Amino acid sequence: MYQDQKKKQRLLTIGVFVGLFMVLVAVAVIFAIVESRKSVTLDIMVAPQSAEILLNGKKYENGTQKIEPGKYEISITHEELESYQETREFTAGEEAKLYVILAGPDGDMSWYATHRDDVMIVVGIGDYYADIESKEYVASDPVFAITPYQNYDKGFKVNAQKGEDGAKTEIIIYLYTCDEKKLSVLKNNAIDWLNKKGIDLDNYTLTYKYCSEE
Repeated sequence: MYQDQKKKQRLLTIGVFVGLFMVLVAVAVIFAIVESRKSVTLDIMVAPQSAEILLNGKKYENGTQKIEPGKYEISITHEELESYQETREFTAGEEAKLYVILAGPDGDMSWYATHRDDVMIVVGIGDYYADIESKEYVASDPVFAITPYQNYDKGFKVNAQKGEDGAKTEIIIYLYTCDEKKLSVLKNNAIDWLNKKGIDLDNYTLTYKYCSEE
């Protein structure tokens, strides 16, 4: 009887400690979440990596940093390259990026030809901004959301490319034939598909290519 009571008491004590531990873990997680929402997560990627990166006069390096929200004077300098200055304001909970490539006068990138360790950083930053630009294309022009597209049964492929200097976006239609008698049918197939996708062809420049012409 006594041993049973002692065993129950021991189990109760263990249960209390486990429960208290779980409460402390939950509090710690909640506290971490609250604190993360108060701060800014800033991912820094600067080329070259030897550049001096200052935010409000404080030095930072490439990588993910936690900073306080607010306005920052950003200065990135390197003794052999043109400097970069910017004023930015960061808000609490924001996940921001500071991706900058320093270059020589007039955008000269020849410095990197002899500093290969920094080339991959340049490529990474370039890929990031290219992806942003691509997404902006899709958001601003519906044809980029549906191309490239090809239909072998209907005998065509459709691609699109952004016009330069404000020109209309070009829709390029490749027709899978070398027989001129079949061109009109395949053109109509491609046009019908674009119309069904809600593309207003008056807003585009159409270019047709055929007989394996690329």
